[in-house]
Amino acid sequence: MPDEVDELKALRQALNDAGNSPRDDRPEHRGQFVGAKFGAIHLFGFPIEATEDYDIRFDHARFHGENADLRFVGTKFATSGQYPVSFYGAKFITEGDCDILFDGANFITKGDGDVLFEDAEFITEGDGDVRFKDVEFATEGNGDVRFKDAEFITRGDGDVRFEDAEFDGNTFFEDVDFDATSRFVVSQIERTAMLSFEGADFYEPFFFNVSNDIQDICGDLDFSYATFHDEVDFRSDDDRSTSHSSPAGQCPTFSFNSADSVDFSNTKFIKSVDFSDANFPADTTFDGARLSGANFVEADLSGASLERAQLNRAELLGTKLVGAKLYGALLGNARIDRETRIWPEAQSLRRISGFGKSPVDGGVWRRLRAGWRGGRVPYCCYDPRYWGPSGTACDSERDMQERLEKAAEMYGTVETVARDNSLPRLASECFLGRKDVQLRQYWLKDDDEERQWLMTIQSFIPSLVARYGESPWRVLGTGTFIVLVCGLAYWAFELIERTGETGGSATLLESIYFSSLTFTTLGYGDFRPVNRAGQFLAVAETAMGVILLAILVFVFGRRATR
Repeated sequence: MPDEVDELKALRQALNDAGNSPRDDRPEHRGQFVGAKFGAIHLFGFPIEATEDYDIRFDHARFHGENADLRFVGTKFATSGQYPVSFYGAKFITEGDCDILFDGANFITKGDGDVLFEDAEFITEGDGDVRFKDVEFATEGNGDVRFKDAEFITRGDGDVRFEDAEFDGNTFFEDVDFDATSRFVVSQIERTAMLSFEGADFYEPFFFNVSNDIQDICGDLDFSYATFHDEVDFRSDDDRSTSHSSPAGQCPTFSFNSADSVDFSNTKFIKSVDFSDANFPADTTFDGARLSGANFVEADLSGASLERAQLNRAELLGTKLVGAKLYGALLGNARIDRETRIWPEAQSLRRISGFGKSPVDGGVWRRLRAGWRGGRVPYCCYDPRYWGPSGTACDSERDMQERLEKAAEMYGTVETVARDNSLPRLASECFLGRKDVQLRQYWLKDDDEERQWLMTIQSFIPSLVARYGESPWRVLGTGTFIVLVCGLAYWAFELIERTGETGGSATLLESIYFSSLTFTTLGYGDFRPVNRAGQFLAVAETAMGVILLAILVFVFGRRATR
């Protein structure tokens, strides 16, 4: 454009005339600036709006501020019909210490048309910032605001800043490259809004937090398949100096809990990330995420899905993982403690017993067992016995098999972590959960529609007699039961008699006395079997006694060395 022409005035006039263009042959393409080149633009508060009749296109345009800012301050990028406002492939470039400014801008779609900055480049060659301060992203119609495949680059010390940004609709930063320190300070995300960074690459530090006047955010947050190559911080500058690595501890800047959903599936955190004290909604997804060394100290991940996530060396001290899905998760060298909660809340005995609505499903027997454990219900979310958050019913036997397989794997993973962190009670509960699930797997029909009877019996008897070697009380109870049953048999069928001159049949108490001596292999010779049946029963009881006493010694020894 010639130097004597006022470039800004000409652009404004062209935008004003777009709706009155004489191009009746293709009226939808009246506002065309494809491939145009502009210098230092200052569009203060000027609307760039596509309507039902025509679009506005700056595709592959070049805005070049040579030692001058590019200012789109207060500019309104809007669509009110089916056609878009498009800056596809546009380049916004400043040299020197100059900024690219979209402060106070509005990105609004009221119809089906999108506001597009796809494949656009925002580049400051010096120390200038790319700044979107006090901006609003609103999608009132079916259109979206999209920065897909865009690049944000600062060659010097400048940052990319989205400060006090309001997201009232769907805004997509999919596959965007942030080659600069990026700061998103959100003042609002509406419950119906989607803010997506799917597939984005953050090559420099990334900071995401909220304005001081709010404590939580709503809507959907999507960081799936994103890669964070450098530091990631979801806290304000004031909180950053008092992280959980310091003795003082800290409070969260904001909570994810009010969000409709948070998606970090297959996200890669190359460096460790700090989510300490963060609260996540129940349907948060970290499936396949790379979270090695992540800090989840005292975070709430109840009901979250972390299937196949890499949690090596993760800090899970005091973390709430009730109902969390950990199938396939890697937890090598992860740290947990007694405050880390994996099972549903321990309930009072009054509530468990059924006064009011009991929190424990499954009838009186399950309530009694929960009460015996002090209110603990040690079942993972895949276990069919589980009743807490994220528990689901099985629609078919195949679904049941799949859930049991996942439950067994999760119990095994948590058991290993518990042993590595010297938590014997949790390790024991996981071991028992794994064995119970395996027993149920044997009982279900396999692909040939047959039950594994032999494996079922081999698994059921150890559970019945000794709770797989974890319960000395179960062994003692089994032994007591055998003594009483055999004692009753000796008395009812007159299978024993007194020795010596007195002779005669034994009383009930004497039969139980004889049964106890026989079970413990003592025998004082004051009673003896009177027939073959009595002899057979005595020998069988002696054999069972020897076996159970050996099991009892094994169980006590195992508990003592744990």
